[in-house]
Amino acid sequence: MSTAPIAVPFEIWDRICILTSIPALYNTCTVSKSFNAVATPHLYRNLSFSTFPSAIKCLRTLQTNEIAAKSVVCFHPIHHTPIPPCGAAVTECLELLPKVLSRTSNLYELGIAPVVWSLDTAALCTDFGTMLRQCTIPRLANLVLNLPIDDNVVDFIARHQLGLVELGLHLLVPGTESYRLPTFDLPFLRKLDLSAEIVATFLAASAIPNVAEINVMWSPRIEATHNAARSLP
Repeated sequence: MSTAPIAVPFEIWDRICILTSIPALYNTCTVSKSFNAVATPHLYRNLSFSTFPSAIKCLRTLQTNEIAAKSVVCFHPIHHTPIPPCGAAVTECLELLPKVLSRTSNLYELGIAPVVWSLDTAALCTDFGTMLRQCTIPRLANLVLNLPIDDNVVDFIARHQLGLVELGLHLLVPGTESYRLPTFDLPFLRKLDLSAEIVATFLAASAIPNVAEINVMWSPRIEATHNAARSLP
C-alpha cells in the first residue's frame, strides 16, 4: 500500500477539520507520518488567532514542527486581539514570534493587529515593533500592522517595500501617537489601507505608481466630513 502524499483539494481538508474534533485530528497527525505529510500543509496554511493563549499554543507548535512552519502562507497571530492587562502573555508571544517568523519560509501575508482599551496596554504594543526589527520575510507581499509607527515599524516596511502588493497601516490609538513616515518605494503595491491621520503624509512622500485601491480608516474621533474628504490628495 502506497503511503505517498496525495493531492487533496483544500476544501476537503477544511471539511475534515469541521467534522473532526481538532485534538483528534492533531493526534492523528502525530501518529501517522503519511497523514501528517498530507494534512499538515492544509491545516497550517491560513492561521488567525483572536486570543493570546491560542496564538501562543500555535507558535510553540510552529517553533518545533518544520512541516507546519513551512506550510504557513497567511499568518495573523494577533488578529484584533485584546491586549491583556498582565504582560506575561504578550512577553511570551514576543519571544516566540521572531523565532517562528524565521522558520515560515513561504509566508506571503502577515497581520499584527492588537486591540487596546487604555494607554497602559497600548504601551505594550511598541514591543511588537521592536520584535519586527529582527525579522525579514523574503516572500512577504501582504502586510497589515495596527501598531504605533516607530522607527522599527518603518524600517520593517522599508525592508519589504519592493515585494509588497497590499499594505495596511493603522494607528493604534489615533490622536495620541507621534510618527514619522519617510519616502517608501512601493512599485508593485496595488491596495493600500491607511488611518486617516497619515493618509496625506504617506501619499505625499511615497512612490506608489500602480496602486489601484486606497481605503481610509476613520477613527471614532474623526468626523468624516466632506471637507475632510476633499483635503485628501
